[in-house]
Amino acid sequence: MEHQTIVAQTTPVGRSGVACIRLSGPKAFYLARKISDLNKKTPHRRACFSTIYDEHMNKVDDGVFVFFKSPLSYTGEDVVEISCHGNPYISERIIQATTVLGARVAEPGEYTKRAFLNGKMDLAQAESVGLLISSRSREAAEHQTKNLSGAASNRIKKMQEELVALLSCLEFEFDISEEEANLSSLSLGLLKSLKNNCLETNNLIDTFALGHAYTSGLRVVIVGEPNVGKSTLMNSILGSNRSITDLAAGTTRDTITAEIIIGGLPTTLIDTAGIRPTKDRVELAGVDRALSELDRSDLVLSVFSPETQEIENIEDTLKISVYNKSDIKKYSGNKHSIVSVSALKNKGINSLIKTIEKTLKDARPYSEDILINTERQKGALKLCSSYLEKAIDNLDSTPPSLELVAADLRAAIDSLSSFLGKTTTDKILNQVFSTFCVGK
Repeated sequence: MEHQTIVAQTTPVGRSGVACIRLSGPKAFYLARKISDLNKKTPHRRACFSTIYDEHMNKVDDGVFVFFKSPLSYTGEDVVEISCHGNPYISERIIQATTVLGARVAEPGEYTKRAFLNGKMDLAQAESVGLLISSRSREAAEHQTKNLSGAASNRIKKMQEELVALLSCLEFEFDISEEEANLSSLSLGLLKSLKNNCLETNNLIDTFALGHAYTSGLRVVIVGEPNVGKSTLMNSILGSNRSITDLAAGTTRDTITAEIIIGGLPTTLIDTAGIRPTKDRVELAGVDRALSELDRSDLVLSVFSPETQEIENIEDTLKISVYNKSDIKKYSGNKHSIVSVSALKNKGINSLIKTIEKTLKDARPYSEDILINTERQKGALKLCSSYLEKAIDNLDSTPPSLELVAADLRAAIDSLSSFLGKTTTDKILNQVFSTFCVGK
């Protein structure tokens, strides 16, 4: 690892009450003392007030320094955190002073990358740092906090320990046992353990759909013929007037989006133009955009009213049929298959929101108390599952191919190591940390 001292602002850039600048690396303490009145007797992990100077010893600000001696710091290196007034001019002068004296500006995610490389956290926990920062709901933040604390990693480590124990037992029997009866008895116990671990791995894979929804959000598209009240429905769900509404059909010509949290899931609501045959060039463009949104949707609200029918050809999409304008005429069809509302009178909207939440979550079932978040994590678990399935097949063969089972177990164990980042290439590490902001 490159032993350079890095510096960056860890709080958002802009004007605020306080800004924090972090130094990390072998020269962190030296640089902090060069731009302050502090000396080598400065206590660690305690706030110390001092004047802050630039590289020419001109006063920049007064601030607070906190020294963290390695390894008791976020990165595992010597770290100094400097709190100053939140003015970009002040922050830039402090960063410039430290770079002139020997530091360099940190790359995106470099602090967390150093924490990972120094063993302060594994790669799954490091990913949760970035996802926690970008969380858009309380539930999403709570989930990432749990994984940052090691919930997912500890589960993976436990599975890995079980597989290592199985492999050790198998290799031990190779060395000492030549009796077919002993190997047969071993195979039965091994088969049960492999099936249990394979089931647990697949259960974790199944949590990705919901975990990814918490981190990336979902798209709910509102479609229907003109003048069925799509825009009014969107406004009612949001509780604000986001879309323009009018009695005239075809008021909405383009897609309109708005963000909302439904059951903890960050959700983008998309209001679309009314779908109908038309020769109007502008309206036709709006219809085309509405149809294209269907292909990108996670859920469709198919809206119709007493004087219209549902849009056809959306049966293959996850859909909720919404009968609007129930204040004008009650719905007389099969009430179990639709949600009846009056968007104008704001009736039935809470029931619709609950139905949206249930539909989105039912489409992403999971049976675990933790969720996996990233495609990288999912890929590592799918690889592990495939090797465990191969091991089960080889164990079920006649006679059992125990040498192949051992090879499959080693590969499954390596896959779990990849999940934790123990056997990960520099290319993958760079991809993970490049999504972070500078300063984290």
